[in-house]
Amino acid sequence: MRSFLFIILGLGAVILSGRPRFKPRSYRFFRLLAFEALLLLVYVNSPSWFFAPFSTQQVISWILLLGSIALAIHGFWMLHKYGQPMDGIETTTQLVDYGVFRFIRHPLYTSLLIFGWGVFFKHPTWTAAGIALGATAFLMATTVYEEEENLGRFGEVYVDYQKHTWRMIPFVF
Repeated sequence: MRSFLFIILGLGAVILSGRPRFKPRSYRFFRLLAFEALLLLVYVNSPSWFFAPFSTQQVISWILLLGSIALAIHGFWMLHKYGQPMDGIETTTQLVDYGVFRFIRHPLYTSLLIFGWGVFFKHPTWTAAGIALGATAFLMATTVYEEEENLGRFGEVYVDYQKHTWRMIPFVF
C-alpha cells in the first residue's frame, strides 16, 4: 500500500508540474525533481515517523516540520494578499516584499528545504542524508532558474530586491 501511494503521488507531481517539466533549464524541472526527492525521503523514513516520539532526533524533526508548515502558510498568504496573482501564485503581478519576503526571496522553497531536513531527522541514515542533500540541491537550482524568470517579469525592481534580501536562508544563502 505504501509503495502504491508513493507511485501515485509521484505521478501526480509529474502531471501537476506542467509541460515545461522536461526543460532542464526551467525552474519547474528542478522543482519537480525536488518534489520527487522529498516524496522519496518521506517514503524511506515513513516507517520511523512516530518511533521514540520524545527522542532528540524526533523533537528536532517535529520542530523543523512545524516550522516548515508555518513558513509555508505565511508565504502563501503573503503571495495571495500582496502578489495580486492572475491565475495562481506562480503568476503574481506584483513583487511581494512584505512579511517573510522582506528577508528571503523564496520562503516556499525554504519551507520545502526545512521540511526535507525535518523528514531526514525522523530516521537519519546515509541514504536519507543523500536524498535530503539531493532535494536541497534541486531546491537551490530551482531558485536560481526562477530568479531568471523573476528578473524578466519584474526587471530592475527585482534587482534592487535581490540586493537587500537573502535567497533562501538569512545570513547564509
